[in-house]
Amino acid sequence: MVNTLIPMLKKAIEKNKPVLAVKYLEKARCWIKDIIRRVDETVQKYEKLDKEVGSTASNVVLTKEQTEAKKTETNREAESLTEEMKKLEERLKNMRTKVEKVERDIENEQSKLEKLVQDIASRNRKFGIAAAVVPIIGWLVDTCQKFINEPGDNAAIQTLKMKLKQLGQEKQLLVQEEWKLESDMRPVRMELSKLNKTLGTIPDTGDLNEVQKCLSRIQQILLKLKAFWEGVSVMLENLQQKTFAGEEMLVDLEEWKDDIITSLDSAQKAWGNFGVVCLKVRGAFNIQSKDAYKFLEVNPSSLSEEEWQKQYDDVQKQLDALYESPPPAIEQNPPEAPVIVEQE
Repeated sequence: MVNTLIPMLKKAIEKNKPVLAVKYLEKARCWIKDIIRRVDETVQKYEKLDKEVGSTASNVVLTKEQTEAKKTETNREAESLTEEMKKLEERLKNMRTKVEKVERDIENEQSKLEKLVQDIASRNRKFGIAAAVVPIIGWLVDTCQKFINEPGDNAAIQTLKMKLKQLGQEKQLLVQEEWKLESDMRPVRMELSKLNKTLGTIPDTGDLNEVQKCLSRIQQILLKLKAFWEGVSVMLENLQQKTFAGEEMLVDLEEWKDDIITSLDSAQKAWGNFGVVCLKVRGAFNIQSKDAYKFLEVNPSSLSEEEWQKQYDDVQKQLDALYESPPPAIEQNPPEAPVIVEQE
């Protein structure tokens, strides 16, 4: 535009060749439209990227909310089951204490019965012979009680037998209740174990907070880039108007020649300024693009050996857990003013 097309257009006008001038203008129109089309496509690209990043950020927020809700609910259920488990364990502990007491009472009554049998055997020869032949007290009492002559001895033995029978029945009931408690605890223990395992697989939302921050920063960068290219589009529209400002005057070229040349000089200067700005912006982009997304990466060579090992171990843990179960900011200025690319 600056070094070829506009100079050729001016020369055609100076030599009074309107048909050739119109051809050059049409060529310029095609070039400018093509540039504007590409700029508009770039604007649409950044708009699309911004929407996609925004959608991803929304998904991250939703995932974080769902994860926290799941963690809260799982914790609540686990706490409830833990409390229920404590109550069952306390009841079981009390039940076992009662069983142990009954067992001690049975041992005491058994000792009394053995002592009574020994005393009767020392006084009753027939019962003594039976006691020597039958070693088990229970069988001895049941089968040889007929050899006891004293009514008082029989009454004492019968009383101890009844006491032992009552204690045996009491122990049986307690053991059955103990077994039922253990049976009730089994599904609670299994469900609590399952909940604790689930809690271990729920990821920490702190990582999602960092992801959300990065996505937000990327979105800000994309919006600034989109705004920059929108500014470029506006500038191109203005340049287009300047370039074709004298188009209608070609009908009477002889009369309007000087005005057309003056208009093209102005357009040529504007295009020259635009080209200078483009070169500056390109240089800024080349420099800034190297560091634009540094916040998304960690350079291993910049880490100490200890820091590197820590980073490696952290990533390895994340991989094990997995297998188990922004660019430069662009500020738009008014047309024909320099476009400033700010380094964030």
